Amino acid sequence: MNLLVALDALLDERNVTRASDRLGLSQPALSSALARLRVVLGDPLFIRAQRGLVPTARAIELAPSVKRIVQEAQDLLRPLAFDPATASGQFTIATTDYMQATLVVPLLEKLRLSAPGLTMVIRSLELTDIPARLERADLDLGITIPEFAAAELRSRLLYRERYVGAARKGHPIFRNDVSVEALCAYPHALIAPRGGAPHGPVDDALAAMGHRRTIALAAPNFLILPYALQRTDLLVVAPERLLRRMERELRLFEVPMQLAKFNVIAVWHPRVQNEPRHRWIRQQLAMLSEQSA
Repeated sequence: MNLLVALDALLDERNVTRASDRLGLSQPALSSALARLRVVLGDPLFIRAQRGLVPTARAIELAPSVKRIVQEAQDLLRPLAFDPATASGQFTIATTDYMQATLVVPLLEKLRLSAPGLTMVIRSLELTDIPARLERADLDLGITIPEFAAAELRSRLLYRERYVGAARKGHPIFRNDVSVEALCAYPHALIAPRGGAPHGPVDDALAAMGHRRTIALAAPNFLILPYALQRTDLLVVAPERLLRRMERELRLFEVPMQLAKFNVIAVWHPRVQNEPRHRWIRQQLAMLSEQSA
């Protein structure tokens, strides 16, 4: 490849001095490259003349192909650029409905403004097969919690989340300060996306304090919450960023116990670590996560 680059420069410049300056080589080094080219191609390639070098018929014949090969190699090695305004195609994200509301919708808004040619595709978050789906390129990105991110995946922390409570406005629990006893006096809604027995971190915290709550509704997603809570006396303890988006319908409150916070992360396959479009979308997602904190 280096010999072809040297030949391309000599064909353009027809002068060893100018060609060596263009390539950043010494004249002896370029002369050595020319000698090797003559051996490899079995042709003198250039004849010295009073005003420089005159290419042979073989060199003139080779010139278009050499130019093309050198240009293609340079294009191959040049860092890829990403222009959101002209980008097209689709980008597939898997996550829960909660994270769709808190992260994916703001990202969609950003894409419609900056990259209108991109199509966002949302898939359900099947927690056990994220690595396989990312490896097969069925997904571009997953948004989840660290417990469901395999070690072989790349990841980035988006934000740290905490739990708060919510109920309908006018709920009797707001007549006094919300205590543990008041929290347990009313039935609760619980979001259990993985199914199984209705149980969550609130139940563990209450049990450690010698209390227990009643679960009246266990649902697989958060979509039902504002409708169920507005029409009943149900309470819910859920991620704050989600419930903040329901404040027009619900009233939020601090829970009277210590609940561990949790991290929300983006995960992707190492093969797209440096892909310009993927990197740009990850950057937008990270910035939006900070802005919505």
